[in-house]
Amino acid sequence: MTKYVLLLFAILLILGASIEVPTPLTATSIEHVFCDNYPTLITTDDDIPVIHFRQAVTITGVACHSDAAITISMADLAGDDIDDGGSGNQICTTGTGVLTFDTALTGTTTFAAGEGVEFDSITESTPTWTTVCLSYTLD
Repeated sequence: MTKYVLLLFAILLILGASIEVPTPLTATSIEHVFCDNYPTLITTDDDIPVIHFRQAVTITGVACHSDAAITISMADLAGDDIDDGGSGNQICTTGTGVLTFDTALTGTTTFAAGEGVEFDSITESTPTWTTVCLSYTLD
């Protein structure tokens, strides 16, 4: 089969046709999304693991959604904020609104294989559920 495809390309080139080969999608060009649900968070819930990566990644966005007003702080396992754009906090959306990813990340966004993400609950409300999400690309 490969021989016939190459022969076809050769004939087209001889006849003066131009061939444009598209850039193939690679694993590094695909944005992945990971979400997980957490029940009944309280203010003293700290260092809650979200995900550990099997290979190196770059975080491209963070988001959270809850049934109550809640703010979390997402960080790497060393405690370095992912989004330190001022406070390092992620205010969760509530209600039936669309989950919006914060992509203006100014903190730690590159993770080596084996590293992970965790979060702290830093508000006084007690939701019955909270969904925490992040988007990332493979390095």
